[in-house]
Amino acid sequence: MFKKSIYLLCPLLLSFGTVSHCVASSTPTDTLKAYKKGVSLFKQRRLDAAEKEFQKVLSTNPNDVPSLSYEGLIFLQEHRYADAVEPLQKVVNAQPKSSNAHINLGNAFEGVKRNVEAHYQFQLASKLDPHSVSAFYDLGSVCIQMNKPQEAILAYQHAASLAPKDPDVMNNLGVAEQTVGHYAEAIKAYSTAYKLDPTSTEYAMNLALLYQQMAENQTKLDHTAAASKLWMDARIAFNHAVTDDPMNYRTREAYADTLAEMGDYDQAITQYTRISQIAPNAFHPLYSLSVLYIKERKFADANTTLNAALKIRKEDLNTLKLKAFAEYNLHNYSKAVPYYQKIVMVDPNDLASWNNLAATLQLADELPETVTTIQQAKTQGITGIRIAPLLRTAGYLYLKAGDPASLKLALQNYIESTHDAPDDPFGYNGVGLVAQKLGKLHVALTALQRAIALKPNFDDAYNNLGVVYEGLGNLILAKRAFIEAKKINPHNNLALENLKHLGKSS
Repeated sequence: MFKKSIYLLCPLLLSFGTVSHCVASSTPTDTLKAYKKGVSLFKQRRLDAAEKEFQKVLSTNPNDVPSLSYEGLIFLQEHRYADAVEPLQKVVNAQPKSSNAHINLGNAFEGVKRNVEAHYQFQLASKLDPHSVSAFYDLGSVCIQMNKPQEAILAYQHAASLAPKDPDVMNNLGVAEQTVGHYAEAIKAYSTAYKLDPTSTEYAMNLALLYQQMAENQTKLDHTAAASKLWMDARIAFNHAVTDDPMNYRTREAYADTLAEMGDYDQAITQYTRISQIAPNAFHPLYSLSVLYIKERKFADANTTLNAALKIRKEDLNTLKLKAFAEYNLHNYSKAVPYYQKIVMVDPNDLASWNNLAATLQLADELPETVTTIQQAKTQGITGIRIAPLLRTAGYLYLKAGDPASLKLALQNYIESTHDAPDDPFGYNGVGLVAQKLGKLHVALTALQRAIALKPNFDDAYNNLGVVYEGLGNLILAKRAFIEAKKINPHNNLALENLKHLGKSS
């Protein structure tokens, strides 16, 4: 975080005050009164009223340097940088050897993004007065904006030598050092700034964010003690920042993020909860809080927090996914369904969400909703592997109904799923299972052989294949299939029962 000069105006006012009396003494009485009144109003920070008084002077004497100076300062303070350029340029023309005049004009140029011209003015100011902290401070500022970090470092180092107890100078030196990757130097500068002003949240934040960045970089390389120490340093700095400004939710949010990165979820949850109280309309803390609740499997808490997050961003895809996941884990399957439906319609290429939707519909026993969703997907042109999970779910639910009409619909959906996903063994297993129940044993045999070819360790498919072989009268192959199913999965009770039944019947 970068700070612009905040102590620029005081020395300028002293300088221009001296000049102003010399010039104003030769002007008419009314003009002199207007000038003095303008100065008084300026000191009271009644800038609009002061501007009117200086305009009275300039209407009589357009080149009155003191009035032009004050007018320019007013424009700078009001961030009317474009308006400030003309009067301050006139001041520089009248006082080319005034370091302060060049500083002011440089600030006006910088305000309108004319950084090359601002850079030139600050350089002139620093040469005219090598002891001007403001000149070097503002030169550093514009160098940062012009992506000249090395020059910025030199400027801030010079400013720091002139004002070693100015925390803003040290803070900005830290920014410049960090920009070029001089992390040790940046830490030293930020730490000095914070020691000079321990009440400043910004200095503690800059230090904390740098430690956080270094910790993240170190963590990517390894998980050594070096990374742990950096995370702890970041935590300590963030804690200082939060203590200094407890109502600043941005600071507390960064602190909470660091705690979460460190794996201290309980403390991170405490911080995110506090943030949501300070800034109830802030989305990120609520989302992050929900993520941590889900990581700790506190699904009810996550659900409540997600409801609040969705009031702020109703269509946020990641939040919808978390909401669906929370409802699913709370066994509220019917409530989870509409969230998964919305997700797949927003992002139809998300196969994981199609699978989740299918699983949720199946657990909710929502056959009509499954069929409706399939039809909606087809209407919107969403075809291919994405809806294969839904087609398998429809097949399963029709199979579960068990009547002849439903079995035919089950077979139809399973077959369609294999068209959509020709490399999916579960679709072929479904075809084999339903075809066997409908007495279409050769269709079942082909489908189950395909399922096993795609997934050689598919114990359910081997068990179903054994049933088909038994129906075809080939008891040897049936026995082999049941044994293979049991070998792959010793806990496959159906294969065990079928093997026992086959032994009794033979």
